[in-house]
Amino acid sequence: MSKDRAKINVAVDTLDVDNVVTEQNNKDNIQNFAEWLAASAAHDAFYLPHPQSGLLYKRNMSAIQFLCIMTQTGREMIHIMMENLRNAPADHNIGNAFRTFVFIVDFSLSENDGFADFLSQELEANMMARVLTEFIVVDFNKGTYFKISGGKVNDKHLRKVLESAHEAVNMTEDTRSSQASHKIKSFNKNFAEMKIKKENKGLLFAVLAIVLINVTVFVIDYIFMTRKGEMPIEAFGIQYNRLVWEGEWWRLITSNFLHSDVSHLSGNMIMLLLISRLLRNFYSGFQYCVIYLITGIVGSLSTLFFMEEEVLSLGASGAVMGIGGVLIFRMFFGHNAHFLRRISNCLTIIVMIVYNLAFGLTQTDINNWAHFSGFITGFLLACLIHVYQKKKEKNNNKNLA
Repeated sequence: MSKDRAKINVAVDTLDVDNVVTEQNNKDNIQNFAEWLAASAAHDAFYLPHPQSGLLYKRNMSAIQFLCIMTQTGREMIHIMMENLRNAPADHNIGNAFRTFVFIVDFSLSENDGFADFLSQELEANMMARVLTEFIVVDFNKGTYFKISGGKVNDKHLRKVLESAHEAVNMTEDTRSSQASHKIKSFNKNFAEMKIKKENKGLLFAVLAIVLINVTVFVIDYIFMTRKGEMPIEAFGIQYNRLVWEGEWWRLITSNFLHSDVSHLSGNMIMLLLISRLLRNFYSGFQYCVIYLITGIVGSLSTLFFMEEEVLSLGASGAVMGIGGVLIFRMFFGHNAHFLRRISNCLTIIVMIVYNLAFGLTQTDINNWAHFSGFITGFLLACLIHVYQKKKEKNNNKNLA
């Protein structure tokens, strides 16, 4: 993998050169199809190139799925490959690693007679050795596929790619190569946008600065509490609606940096770090800070206008939920949202955001006005920034033209 691009490698073993021109042309055609299939797996099924092995892989929650595309049908070579897997150290074939082998086969060749039965035996041996594998055979002549042992292909996205294989088989090599090239370019562009940009540390610094402010304020107040029995910063900055109405407007801001106890502080800061990690390539440090402050203030204003005068409120939850609203927009409506959802493995964090919003509805001591108004505001701000960025990009393209 290069610095700015992800190179898609296909695990293809070159066949011996055949003297029969038509047979060699068919092998070249299969090789060309394998490259199309690898490009489609990356672009349409969201597989990534593994940094060590070069194989394509993806993560589903804690599980890792490897994809190996094979044009070699030599049984001795395949048997040795499987034996190596079966005899590998226990930590190599861990329970959360799953390997899918796709064999592209020319069944018009007599040497491939009984190939499916051979794979069935190897698959059974893998199961006995507790090596998680899936064997898929693509009949190159018919453009169809089937899974050894029957049933559906485990990965639904890969299944859709394989279902379109009959169209690719009937393409010319040039057409197929052109389509594969387009997919790879699109994949590389998407991947580059998701990749951590070392030179862009603005958002990282902004997140760390916000966390540091929250922690520092809490620690200082805690020291005062243990020594003098009072918390001057909290007294000065907590949102007390009656005092805000009397003119102490700064409480709308300062309350977003105060927390009631260690669990309150740690819960908000951990969630903030987890969410922000997925937004690292989309916003500058300035944009991030503006989003944090605006969503927090809107949460405070909702508390002011829709809750009683004697209400006391503090915590970064409104701003954190605002950042959560930004993430939800990026995951479902932003540029390359589907690609981002697949490679970021963000389901756990999305569940956390939804859970926090829903959990607040069951509790009486949680400020739901701040949570929901912050979340909605963050979502809308992300939408506005997205529209602005697209308009700016469009104008830049016009100027270049």
